[in-house]
Amino acid sequence: MKTTVKEAIARMRMQRATLQNAPKTSPSAGHTITVQGTNSRVNLNSVDNSVNVIQQGAYFSELRKAIDAGISDTIERAAIQDRLAELEQAQDRKSGWERYAAFMAVTADHMTLISPFLPFLLEYIGKLL
Repeated sequence: MKTTVKEAIARMRMQRATLQNAPKTSPSAGHTITVQGTNSRVNLNSVDNSVNVIQQGAYFSELRKAIDAGISDTIERAAIQDRLAELEQAQDRKSGWERYAAFMAVTADHMTLISPFLPFLLEYIGKLL
């Protein structure tokens, strides 16, 4: 089934006419959207009526309970709890990272106990100003 030149030209003219009659759309503007932090959202042409309730203290409390239950050496447990309290009091990212490093140094032998809380701790530091 060969296509003749006349048929090919006719098909191209129909395609061009179809494209010319198609509704004009503007190219989408390139947008870069960066979203960070807990419960972050992007709303385009809409209103966000949501309410976030964040209880970071609950995570620290659960971590303290895990440390109390999982570390029997009282001196080691006290050192870990002290570093955790210092981390919780961090006021900015710089001090947060320094205190996180100190906390990780004393908990190195207890990663199976601490690891479930690492995503929270990293997010916590990331939200510090």
